[in-house]
Amino acid sequence: MVRTDKWFYSPCDRKDCAKCRAGGMAPDHYSYKAPIWKRADTGEEMPLSKAPPGAMWLADWYGDDGSYVNKGPDGLTLVVAVPDGSGTHHWIVDSRASNCTKKDDDVHKCWIRHGVPPNVTVDKNGNTCSAGAGSIQTDKWHGFLRNGYLEQC
Repeated sequence: MVRTDKWFYSPCDRKDCAKCRAGGMAPDHYSYKAPIWKRADTGEEMPLSKAPPGAMWLADWYGDDGSYVNKGPDGLTLVVAVPDGSGTHHWIVDSRASNCTKKDDDVHKCWIRHGVPPNVTVDKNGNTCSAGAGSIQTDKWHGFLRNGYLEQC
């Protein structure tokens, strides 16, 4: 997915909002705003909160604080939407796994990614910890990213 210069504005619907109760909707009156992204395969535009399973994007806003958990070896941050019941979970591939066995080591990667988006494979082939087998597990889904496609276990 590629970021556009458009924005999604979620209307404010708070019951305690004086502007909403008065019936007025100022142009800048919204619950939140988010950038619109475009699917490379279909051209469909949406906020990331609506990204379908399998969607991937480079999140350039992660890691600005110099933290380990958000940059890959190429200096980029890959995020993939994975199924999770009725919605999706945003897997930050370059982050630290919750079951990481080297939490004090900021050099290794819990998931090792190979390739260039969208043709990416994630596994444990590289400087990694012993957490898992290169898969991602959410509350309702478990699988791998191989050759750009999600594969359920």
